Amino acid sequence: MNNFGQNIYLTDSNYVVVEADESDGTVFKLNPKILIYLNVDKEHLDYYKSYTKLKAKIKTYIKKVSKNSLVILNNDDIFLQKLSNISKNIITYGKSIKSNFYYKINKLTEKDSNFDFFQQNEKKITKIKSPLLGEHNIQNLCAIMAVIKNLNIQISNKHIMSFKGIQRRMNTLGKIKNSILVDDYAHHPTEIQKLIEVCKLYKNKDFFLIIEPHRFSRLNDLYSDYLKILKNIKNLIILKTYSAGENFDKNMKDSKNLVNDLNVLSNNKVSYIDTYDELFKLLDTLVNAKNSKIIVTAGAGSISAQMRFFYESRKY
Repeated sequence: MNNFGQNIYLTDSNYVVVEADESDGTVFKLNPKILIYLNVDKEHLDYYKSYTKLKAKIKTYIKKVSKNSLVILNNDDIFLQKLSNISKNIITYGKSIKSNFYYKINKLTEKDSNFDFFQQNEKKITKIKSPLLGEHNIQNLCAIMAVIKNLNIQISNKHIMSFKGIQRRMNTLGKIKNSILVDDYAHHPTEIQKLIEVCKLYKNKDFFLIIEPHRFSRLNDLYSDYLKILKNIKNLIILKTYSAGENFDKNMKDSKNLVNDLNVLSNNKVSYIDTYDELFKLLDTLVNAKNSKIIVTAGAGSISAQMRFFYESRKY
């Protein structure tokens, strides 16, 4: 958490807030008083073996938790939307006015997000401004507002403006000459798509996206999704796949296949980079060019540490 410079913050509060995911199934052992589900996507299929099995597991868990606890679901997620009526203890949030809590975007910029927050059947409009960028963060804030309303906690926009987000989510490292350097954890196609949407808010700047695919299994399970979201990126560089301990099978596709297929689909030239030394040479060329740009690295492997090293060694 950027506010505290650490990933855990302890207070004497009666509330414990935990972020969890389904990567190894342990999340389903939790028995929360309030459960928020932001989205369900084709992820961790190496563990669940299929998207159908993942969704079945989540549905069972939501049914179980909602018997005695409040469950808050993203009504903009097609799968979660279908689960909203399985219990009276389920409420929804999202862009749709059919949600129990919903929002209307006023303005999105590269500096902040402005939106109106509504509670169904109430006339009051809460105007919210946040330093977190992109509509996906507005959705997340909407979920938090739903929790706050149900706990009868009083907050002001000052509290929302004070939250600076977390590391590796649109994390601006700094500026070198005319280039803004940003690092992000995005490695799933949906995450990368949201990252791209935020980067488009930077007007009058050339956008360079550098991706390090994470796991051969993920790349192959979601290969068509990667092609779909990346084919229209004008300045795209793809690094060697970060294996994360997986062994490469000759029948699998890797980063080179992705680059080759994108170059067939796209009118833009996609570049492949095999080593971090090659990456540094490219970054040196980019930051020394005169045009104003935003350079973004995305991935869950070593790319973050490499980008930070590059910035720290050249920022002076």
